[in-house]
Amino acid sequence: MEFKFKQFNILQSASVFKIGTDAVILGAWANIEKDTNILDIGSGTGIVSLMMAQRNSMSQITAIDIQHDAAQLTALNFQNSIFKDRLQSFHSDLHSFTENNTRTFDHIVANPPYFSTGKKSTQPHLGIARHNDSLPMHTFWEKTIQLSTPTTKITVIYPPTEAKAFVLKGLELGWNLNRRLNIFSTAAAKIPIRVALQWSQQHTPIIIEHLTIQDKNGIFTPEFIHLTKDFYLAF
Repeated sequence: MEFKFKQFNILQSASVFKIGTDAVILGAWANIEKDTNILDIGSGTGIVSLMMAQRNSMSQITAIDIQHDAAQLTALNFQNSIFKDRLQSFHSDLHSFTENNTRTFDHIVANPPYFSTGKKSTQPHLGIARHNDSLPMHTFWEKTIQLSTPTTKITVIYPPTEAKAFVLKGLELGWNLNRRLNIFSTAAAKIPIRVALQWSQQHTPIIIEHLTIQDKNGIFTPEFIHLTKDFYLAF
């Protein structure tokens, strides 16, 4: 199945986690406009990397995924895009990548696995993509810090419970939360379905934003359209 965006297309596969709204929001919201070297952890189909490549014509983006099929699919989608000369895909877990890599990055972006309890999916690719035993939160922080400089930004998206734990760990490690986006599915929702977080070692006042995806009638809100209009054909 192929998903068409305005400047690129995404091939999907039964063995790789499908494109989700949270990935699209992450790719559109991450503040990468001034960043040259960007790392995308857990690339899946490559959607976030391709969105960032579209947004920043100066960026060089490295994407890694622990799943062989996902890394291959990312590479194929990169190769089929007009941004292919600025994109690289590697089949690697974060630990191995960090140990074998000598570069640092201006921005590290991830839509990490988040379930820490409960039964894992019987489909291996869903278990890896959703369950954090493949990338525990403390390992994510430890390895991304090794890939960082004093000016590196880290942007992630999590469900609210996991976001709270991620915030506590980040603050414990001395990092600063610079931006937070609370994402609500509908105007009637009281609790966000996802929370996007941007971190750095820079001391700046936190900016808290709210995004509602659909109004009470199930119509996409103006703010969601504004955020994603450069990508979705419908907008």
